[in-house]
Amino acid sequence: MESTALIAGTAVSGVLAYVFFALATRTLGADGAAPVAQLWTYWSAAGAVLTFPVQHWIIRTMHAAGGLTAVRRALPRVTAVVLGSSAVVALASWSARAQLFTRDDAVFPLMVAAVTVGAYLIGIVRGRLAGAERFVATGAAIASENILRVALALAVVAYGGGAVGFGLALGLGGLASLAWPSAYRFPQGRAGHDPGSPLVFLGGIAAGSLIAQLVLTGGPIVLAAVGGDAHEITALFTTLAVFRAPYLLTLGLVTQATGAFTELVVGGRHGRLRRIRRLLIAGTVVGAVGAGVFGRWAGPAIIDLVFGAGVAPPSMIVAGAAAATTVGLANLVFTVLLVARGSTGVLTMNWLAAVGVAAVLVAALPLPPLEAVTWAFLVAEVTAFVLMWWSDRRASGRSATIAGDRHPPTSSR
Repeated sequence: MESTALIAGTAVSGVLAYVFFALATRTLGADGAAPVAQLWTYWSAAGAVLTFPVQHWIIRTMHAAGGLTAVRRALPRVTAVVLGSSAVVALASWSARAQLFTRDDAVFPLMVAAVTVGAYLIGIVRGRLAGAERFVATGAAIASENILRVALALAVVAYGGGAVGFGLALGLGGLASLAWPSAYRFPQGRAGHDPGSPLVFLGGIAAGSLIAQLVLTGGPIVLAAVGGDAHEITALFTTLAVFRAPYLLTLGLVTQATGAFTELVVGGRHGRLRRIRRLLIAGTVVGAVGAGVFGRWAGPAIIDLVFGAGVAPPSMIVAGAAAATTVGLANLVFTVLLVARGSTGVLTMNWLAAVGVAAVLVAALPLPPLEAVTWAFLVAEVTAFVLMWWSDRRASGRSATIAGDRHPPTSSR
């Protein structure tokens, strides 16, 4: 029931995100919806930088370091940083408002600030609910953000609103978090041990999550930069959209996994964690090969069925993208494992190294643009996977050593 609720909430949220944007484009046209598209893009990034890190930081802290008391103490500092950041990004977008939003007013820069704060509030609510193992409520919270956006967008359509109306609908979606006022209460309790700087912990997750998101979704942008034509860009975008569906559903499920993994770490269940790592490796290898075969055999037909005849790229491109997104799903699970271990600092370095390897591949190999970008995507995900495995293995070794030092074996007489 709990896992079903998380999957359902994530699926509803994902579908409604596209419904919202479809309402905007059909109402405003491609040109008129451009400011909304920019804000929608920023909202996606804000989810990676704020919602995901805050959510998993709260879950881990509630299950490990200092519980609700540690979160309560850290929230004022985290909130101050988020509010300051929202002001900075609003000012930055205001200075570039003509290029970004093709407007001279401050409405969309203000919505940038609203999206920033909303992403933070949603992260708090999801983390607090999931940390208390209220997973049905967590699933509802995941869905509520885009349910509110679509409801507001329908009102905009009904009353003949324009781009500003859709911008407001997008920016105010975070207010859905207010439906769970109890999730903002972190009662004072017995103090646990100091879990370290929450800003450093969050920064590690945020930077790594953002780079991972860019690797997963940024292929069409890179393809445009290296000379891909319009048809190839559309073909790659649609391919990624189709095969990213399992990843989006897993985003909901890892909400449940963070607390479970943290309890295994805190409980010193190192053998169980090793088995999870081995199963993840085996499942990724089998899954990536299977996804590649399926993508080559059936992928083009599925893409053409969903998006229209002639949209799909060549079958080998579909195979590569399918395999890469499968490895990306495993990298998401490894990320949660490292968050549970408190080893967030390695996430950014792992992804930077993976991007560096992929960039060298694009620059060095004499491949057509579409092939170069697709195989670079696969190489980046595989490189990150190997580095995540190595990082988790090292963190596991350190944890086992520390546990052994704390509980040395007793000698028999």
